[in-house]
Amino acid sequence: MNHRLITTLRLWLRPARPFWLSIRRLIAHDGIEIAGFIAYTGLVSLFPFVIFLFALAGFTGDTSTAEAVMDAAFRQLPGEVARTLSPIVQDIFRQPQPGLVTLGIVGTLWVTSSGIEALRMGVVRSWEQKETRPFWHRRLTSIFYVGLGALSALAASLIVVIAPLGLDYVRTLVPVPTIFVVLSTLLRLLLATGLIASTLALLYRYLPPHTVAWKRVWPGAWLAALLWIGLATLFSQYLRHSTDYSVTYGSLGGVVITLLFMHFSAIIFMLGVEFSAVRAQRRHRIAARETVA
Repeated sequence: MNHRLITTLRLWLRPARPFWLSIRRLIAHDGIEIAGFIAYTGLVSLFPFVIFLFALAGFTGDTSTAEAVMDAAFRQLPGEVARTLSPIVQDIFRQPQPGLVTLGIVGTLWVTSSGIEALRMGVVRSWEQKETRPFWHRRLTSIFYVGLGALSALAASLIVVIAPLGLDYVRTLVPVPTIFVVLSTLLRLLLATGLIASTLALLYRYLPPHTVAWKRVWPGAWLAALLWIGLATLFSQYLRHSTDYSVTYGSLGGVVITLLFMHFSAIIFMLGVEFSAVRAQRRHRIAARETVA
């Protein structure tokens, strides 16, 4: 009876085995500690990226596009995290930045690219590759990714801005059923999840020195995107019903909560690439057995 029960449990838990193996690899590769470094570097790089985004939008003569990007991003974050970061970002938008188009932009890109370098270190460790590219090559590639990310964010903001305007226009023409509003909300959530998964897939594929096949990166990218959406939701609920952090950390409570959320997010980022690596190794072993057979 015990043997049959154990066999049944193994069959039920077999689909979850890659996930548990991913957690073991995450710990073995010091992924939690690397996630802390990613969180710190990401927070330091965030505001230079906002400055660069603002300067890039300024070339078009419409900085409101950059503001729309940040507003859309903040709506995906837990309330306390958004309230901590939003005032600083708004100050950046209000202040003129005359030096951004000269030497200042170089320093801004350099600091922002450090966040990409932190992500690169974690991805290379997870894929168990050896970094052979020189420092200058890696840094220039990271700066290119920053610029590409800013352009992509500005392009994506068109959807963020135009979609609600289109819905409002439709409402002025015909009555919109409640189910349509619910479906549009679900569609925006699906698009947000798809955008996060696509961004992660690009990072998982192109950050390591040897490019990884698309079919290998997508499983972990989707897992990380779904886990991050769940993290943001649960984190918001926890902060809404808890005030202990403000008692413990006082005026630094918002900063600590922001770093904690970014640390958890970085752990999910690392777990996603480990999951992709586990799935890739599993497919390789299956293919090897079929070749031998």
